[in-house]
Amino acid sequence: MLASDVARLEALIADDLVFVDQVGAVHGKAADLALHAAGGLVLERIDLSEQRILPLADGGACVSVRADIAGRYAGEPFAGAYRYMRVWVRQGAAWRVQAAQCTAIAG
Repeated sequence: MLASDVARLEALIADDLVFVDQVGAVHGKAADLALHAAGGLVLERIDLSEQRILPLADGGACVSVRADIAGRYAGEPFAGAYRYMRVWVRQGAAWRVQAAQCTAIAG
């Protein structure tokens, strides 16, 4: 995400991704990749902390992490703290994000 490496993101995101962003909008894989490809989201800093991993019965995992982020969205600067939750699944030999959610948090 920090490098907006669309090819790498393509490999890490499941084709049937469901992503709920910080304002409650729902996006799929194509929209997520298009945002990075077009430069609509440019991240300058991501500091991760408070990671929690919950193994799931089917072999996947649910990961929660705090992300302190700064960058530009739609050309406008932003900075904030967010809580991300991602559900990782095994698809063939690769791990991919199938579901994700982002919540803005205070401080």
